[in-house]
Amino acid sequence: MSDKEIFIVLASSHFLRMSDAIFLLEGDGHSRIPMAVKLFRENYAPRIVICPGVNKPNSGSFPDILPQLLQQGIPESAIINVGSAKHTREEAVLMINYALEHKFKRAILVTSHYHQYRALLTFIKVMDERQFYINIMSAPATAMSWFDDNSWGVRIDLLKGEFEKIEQYRKSGDVATFKEGILYHKWKELNK
Repeated sequence: MSDKEIFIVLASSHFLRMSDAIFLLEGDGHSRIPMAVKLFRENYAPRIVICPGVNKPNSGSFPDILPQLLQQGIPESAIINVGSAKHTREEAVLMINYALEHKFKRAILVTSHYHQYRALLTFIKVMDERQFYINIMSAPATAMSWFDDNSWGVRIDLLKGEFEKIEQYRKSGDVATFKEGILYHKWKELNK
């Protein structure tokens, strides 16, 4: 098996544990919100951390997310805005800095199923840079179609694009390698 295949298996198969926060990434319309709300209601974490940045109506940006979280009963005090981010790397930097400042041990990463691998590799890279590690568990929003044509694309095509981006961003040093992702999962498992 390749490192890529091993990383995909590891990133896709773990148990969620009680955490310090739910990291809700922007994007993919509103499809990520229900997973964050579900995890919060099930007491997996006492707060939802977000990084508002891109303001595109119906794209899953902060002006759309905040009212939906509030309407679904998430207290405003549990919604933590850690600063503005334009892309996944900036979200990872802001969220990991917040985790470092507050001495988090665990966080649950909520993004789309097609985006989870690049997002996790980005967070691993930022943790490597900070030399600060927490247990990040991926909880992708999965109750969505792979083949519907949305205004931002067809998710199955976006998945292919994500792996192309991983290769591109790996070369620029913005994401961890698949091997580093495997080593991170080993660290997580041995440091529960």
